[in-house]
Order: sequence, then C-alpha cells, then structure tokens
Amino acid sequence: MGRLLPNLEKSLREKVDFVPVEEGGALTREGVVRYRWRDTKKEKSLAVDGQSGVIFRAYLCHQMSTDNAFLKRTYPAMKKAMQGLTRNEDAARA
Repeated sequence: MGRLLPNLEKSLREKVDFVPVEEGGALTREGVVRYRWRDTKKEKSLAVDGQSGVIFRAYLCHQMSTDNAFLKRTYPAMKKAMQGLTRNEDAARA
C-alpha cells in the first residue's frame, strides 16, 4: 500500500499505530501496538507479526521519502514499539 498510497500509509502510522492509547491510538505504555479490530484494553496481547509489520512499514515509508521528516516525527514511537516487541518477545522465549 505504501508504494501506491504513501500519504495514506504514513497517515496510518502517525494517526493510529504510533499514537498512545490514552489519545485514542494503538500504542500502549509498554510499547505494544494493540489490535485494531477488537477490544484489548484488558489484555496485553502482542501480535508479533502485526507489530513487526507496523515497524517495517514505517521504515519503508522513511526509505521512500525524500527527506527525514517522517522519521523525525515517528522515531520515538517506532523505538518504543521496537523495544516493546523485543522486551515482550524475548521475555517469552527466556
């Protein structure tokens, strides 16, 4: 989608996936990107493939950009999501 509709792809990352839950987005304090299709307020479930995809698509958006503006805006949330992914997934495998 990012290649056909790059502005839509960036918008999804900036207005949904990387917005804190408290502000109506999907990013929890623990760095987990919540499911959009069901209520997971009581759960701290992590969809490894989904969260990895969100991070990867954001990285691709940056690669296709002509400048670093998107990366500068989203990097703190991307970093938090990556830390949440490694913290939760690495702990599950220990």
